[in-house]
Amino acid sequence: MNGRTGGRGGGRGRCAFTLVELITVVVVSLLLSGFLLVVVSDTVRRGHCCHSPALRNATQIRSIVQAMQMWGEANRDQFPLPSALDASDATVSAGGDPERKNTTANIASILIWEELVPVEWMVAHGELHPNIAVDDDYQAARPVRAADPDAALWDPAFNDDFTTPAGAIGRVSPPGNLSFAFMPPVGERRALWKNTFDPTRALVGERGPELARVVADAAGNAVYRPVRSAPATLVSMRSGSWAGSVGYADGHVNFETSYSPPELVYNDGRGRLRLDCLFVDEPDDAGRRNQFLGIFPTAGRSVGQPRFIWD
Repeated sequence: MNGRTGGRGGGRGRCAFTLVELITVVVVSLLLSGFLLVVVSDTVRRGHCCHSPALRNATQIRSIVQAMQMWGEANRDQFPLPSALDASDATVSAGGDPERKNTTANIASILIWEELVPVEWMVAHGELHPNIAVDDDYQAARPVRAADPDAALWDPAFNDDFTTPAGAIGRVSPPGNLSFAFMPPVGERRALWKNTFDPTRALVGERGPELARVVADAAGNAVYRPVRSAPATLVSMRSGSWAGSVGYADGHVNFETSYSPPELVYNDGRGRLRLDCLFVDEPDDAGRRNQFLGIFPTAGRSVGQPRFIWD
């Protein structure tokens, strides 16, 4: 009996912590936790978490696409079209052509006005362009720039044109308030300006540079290069080649690493499928519905009328 009792007593002596040991373990744990917290905080503060800008922009783009879908659900599946919405010219004058209202600025401003997406999310996380900034003075009621402030349907002062440098002599436009490129609702693409839920239809994405065709690959697909050789201000071009998030009509967002993602194709009119560049309106597209994203400060009735701007 004494042996059994002695055995249990011996076990307690070998396995239990003394008060000093317990305090030591707690102190060491707290020190390690504090050190880890400092390292993680410093990493986030310095931006070493390489995926955070991409994730933030993907979230913003997804929210813009979802805002368009929500608008469509309440408007017979049609996306916001300024020319149809402002038929009385209460917000802006069309100068006789209502199609001129269908700019990226007006489309984005409608989504903001309806509180479907915050104005801050129209500017990309880590935006590098010196002439793009959040519209801190967005007027969600009685906007002074509207033709009839009491009947306005969006704030027409929201600006998408970032081509005039800040401080330039003769500057006619305020800083641009939009980072992202949209599909233009013009020509044959007008029929796609609605809730199609097509997983291969690009609606909104991180803008790209102006591109020019340089060669064709072995399969006959065009290979594009940026027109400008100056250092890019695009966040998506910091690595030297474009990569960015693109939101599609079914609501999903892809982080694309090429101008021409392999899953996007168009018919070249001869029955051949070609890779579809996100930022080029391919002239040999028979259906004129190829993928095309851009920022367009001016709009119009025909395919050639919108003026697209590039980084």
